[in-house]
Amino acid sequence: MLINELKKEDNNINLAIKKISLLVILCVTERSMRKVIFAAILMTILFSLTACFLLDSSQSVRSGNVQSTDLASIDIAGLRLGLNRNEIDLAQFSPSTAINSTYDIIFQEVRLRIGNVDDITYILGFSINIDGETFDNIEQIKMVLGEHYNEYSFDKEQDMRAITYTDRENNIALTIVYSNTSNAFIWAILSMV
Repeated sequence: MLINELKKEDNNINLAIKKISLLVILCVTERSMRKVIFAAILMTILFSLTACFLLDSSQSVRSGNVQSTDLASIDIAGLRLGLNRNEIDLAQFSPSTAINSTYDIIFQEVRLRIGNVDDITYILGFSINIDGETFDNIEQIKMVLGEHYNEYSFDKEQDMRAITYTDRENNIALTIVYSNTSNAFIWAILSMV
């Protein structure tokens, strides 16, 4: 279902980009100053749409065709997927003044999305625990979870990369963002797929 929604969004964005490109070509061929300025504005919009789409797609789950990895023993900031929001001890987290409509609950250490039945469906956090052990280096995490992941560039300007593991049995994805220079763990996203 998520894949179909992403494909629809991709098609809509591609259609919009094609229409704007056509308008730009028509305006530039006319060569009037007003039309050239209009074409420049349209090109700016085109590049903005493209950048937004690329940023959004770089942050989505990329599970691909890799073997499934058991992710049931993973927690982020002490939280697991499926935990009911009423069972969380919120006093353990530092309040955040950040305003973001993407998340239902925001703390300095963790950001959460809550599902229809008050269960956690998405966790973004800055510490990852696997079988009770905390890791701070991507190579350590790869040694524990194995080589069944997709790896990709996450943010080229900041030299950040990401890997995504998928647990098909439990419908869980784990995306880990890390520094390409130092291999230091930066943050992890644990989500239902």
